[in-house]
Amino acid sequence: MTEFLHRYVAWQCLEKYTSIPNSRVCIITGPRIDLAEDLIARFKNLFSGNMISHISDRTASTVAFLNEVKVEAFPSHHVDTMRGRDNVKFIMSDESDFYPTFQQKEVRAVMEGYIGKPNSDPHIVLVSTPKAPGGLMQQIEFESDSLYHKLFFDYHHGLEGPYPIYSQQQIDKARLSPEFPREYGLQYLGILGNVFSQTSIESCQ
Repeated sequence: MTEFLHRYVAWQCLEKYTSIPNSRVCIITGPRIDLAEDLIARFKNLFSGNMISHISDRTASTVAFLNEVKVEAFPSHHVDTMRGRDNVKFIMSDESDFYPTFQQKEVRAVMEGYIGKPNSDPHIVLVSTPKAPGGLMQQIEFESDSLYHKLFFDYHHGLEGPYPIYSQQQIDKARLSPEFPREYGLQYLGILGNVFSQTSIESCQ
């Protein structure tokens, strides 16, 4: 999903946001600066050959300019520096469920603070593998009158179509990991109770 959204942002920068001077795209990553740097590097690597003329590398490692649109990544522990921006057209939060709890609340507050702003009013996208019950993604999932349109993609979607991203052999191998239900099956894991053991739950399944 991260890779898809990189391409979506690039398309919007080239087709839509360019008509609005000084437009911005903000991307929030996990609480380490190297994650922000890696994400921007991946975005820049989408462009090669003749397309490289459309993207500027004159900036810091957490910033890219594409067609005069500023694409900037922010670590979740410094999301407060994302406040007070102008012309914010798109906000993406990547692996949102894995931020510490207090950062989840702040990230959501900062992102949604742009809703309704005259020069911004961005599209907001939160993406994540599920983590533990009660986190940001499950809270949004259970909201009855939510700001968000919710989409759920388990591994079955990766096996579909003429060009699947997984093979059945890869899925069969991944099933051997105890993390398979979370990484591929959209199950919130990470908290175990004191009534049923994990072994007994797996036996029931």
